[in-house]
Amino acid sequence: MIKVANIFFCPPASKITLNFFEQCYVILHMKNTFKVIGLAVALTSFTYACDCGCKAKKEAGSEEKAPVTATAVANEVVVKGDDTMKFDVTEIEVKAGEPTKIIFKNVGALPKVAMGHNLVILKPGSDVAKFGMGAASAAATEYIPEDEALKSMIVANTKVLGPGEEDTIEVTLEAGEYPFLCSFPGHFAMMKGTITVK
Repeated sequence: MIKVANIFFCPPASKITLNFFEQCYVILHMKNTFKVIGLAVALTSFTYACDCGCKAKKEAGSEEKAPVTATAVANEVVVKGDDTMKFDVTEIEVKAGEPTKIIFKNVGALPKVAMGHNLVILKPGSDVAKFGMGAASAAATEYIPEDEALKSMIVANTKVLGPGEEDTIEVTLEAGEYPFLCSFPGHFAMMKGTITVK
């Protein structure tokens, strides 16, 4: 159930349109820019935890897909993010000391203000949850925290992308496991993965 302007409603999943999300954004954004965070939380809750009959029916016999692993071919990997707040690749394997190109594409359809995505690579051992929470309030810097302790966790990042946009990261990594995530508010819990460098 979603609360917007003291009105509770929950449209059927088959009736959800782009206009619904745009209207939610306009209503929430009227007071101040921090309402974007509320929209992301509302969209996350609506999409994944709505208990008022909005759950989409799964196809008969469908099962949860296992994480997809990509090995860098010719030192290049393509990762896609979509409106379901998921990366299509959650495990990447690359060779240590070799330049690697990661091309990130937002293949979703929702507007950037409501469902923008980026890809942020963090140093091995970084606290992903702490970084994600800190990034949520950094709208002015495209959800890259200004706090030096959090900023120092970053190896590389793309800009926040709208539908149909793409950006590229070029890195040379040493051996280790590097977490990556989307730092758009509310996304890091679902949109995350690991780059294993050997």
